[in-house]
Amino acid sequence: MHFRRMCLIITLILMANSVSAAITVRYTPVNTFVFMKGGSPGAEAFKSNQFVLPIGTLTFDSDEPYYDPTIYLSDNSTHFWFYGPTSWNPTKGDPTAFRMARVSTVGSKTTMKMLDWGTGGDSLATTDKAITQPQFIAYLYLVSDQDASVYIENSVYDHTSGDFGAFTVAIANTSAGHSNGVTLLPVEGTGSATQPTDVLIGGITAIPPLVPYGDPDQPMNFALSLINQQPFAIEHAYAGLPPVRIATAQVTLANAVPGRSYGVNVTFTNNEVSEKFHIHLDGDPLQAAIEYSLVFGTAAVEKGKPIPWKDMNSGLYVRDIWVTGISQNTAQAAPQGNYSDTVTITITPTDYI
Repeated sequence: MHFRRMCLIITLILMANSVSAAITVRYTPVNTFVFMKGGSPGAEAFKSNQFVLPIGTLTFDSDEPYYDPTIYLSDNSTHFWFYGPTSWNPTKGDPTAFRMARVSTVGSKTTMKMLDWGTGGDSLATTDKAITQPQFIAYLYLVSDQDASVYIENSVYDHTSGDFGAFTVAIANTSAGHSNGVTLLPVEGTGSATQPTDVLIGGITAIPPLVPYGDPDQPMNFALSLINQQPFAIEHAYAGLPPVRIATAQVTLANAVPGRSYGVNVTFTNNEVSEKFHIHLDGDPLQAAIEYSLVFGTAAVEKGKPIPWKDMNSGLYVRDIWVTGISQNTAQAAPQGNYSDTVTITITPTDYI
């Protein structure tokens, strides 16, 4: 049984004053490529006759409305060709073409759009209204020009041509759209809004061979992500008040054996030697400190002590993270400003139950 140890850094931002507006953008490229038939887990937005390959995920987190998030592709091919068995030629195989697309949801409406404009920009959201939801996610795929019935399950396909490059992202300055100007947004990890982000991990331009379709020998895989991250007013987390939700941990389990129950151990740590968690003024460990506590679901968090998360099979699982336990006297005596701490969340898969 193959397990993957996943680790994710989160930042808790507690503020004694008002929270400033901000938009952050993250991109997570796929690290294990598997072809899917539309309607299957991971490809629910597509019709059952479509054949797709997940590429990556763009996540926008914002505490203010914004308009028309757009991706600008650079050095990307229009078509991507894969060679492998088809219903026409199951032994020798044939080349088939794919194009890049995105899937996103605004409110309750999910839409799919081909990304054909390249450097001219493609909208990631099908709406002319402001996006007001705290988190907006656009999933990138390759979509075949052929029907899913052309492809043979449990076969593999080789990426023979079509280059993946990079991209930048922007939002419109007004509701009038990009004709009134845009603002480029930095993607986390690039350091600059004008620095392109690679579509594939490590900046490679081609998908490594071979890509399976329904390979029964795929290893079981856990993936950890963090959604709905949000800052809050420090006085809302005083001891004795209800805990304040600051984020949601999301674990995806793929390729589990049906009928078996799986789990992970979840551990919270930071760089402090202290057994307790502290937030610091401006995030500087040499500045003023305020002790706080975390709650994961309903379990109190002890630094470095694993918390079991059980009863999983293939699918998506979420659990909220809360902050509490701040001393009102300590907080009111501390200098005003922004306080933060960086917490590492580690999940370690356990064997099936």
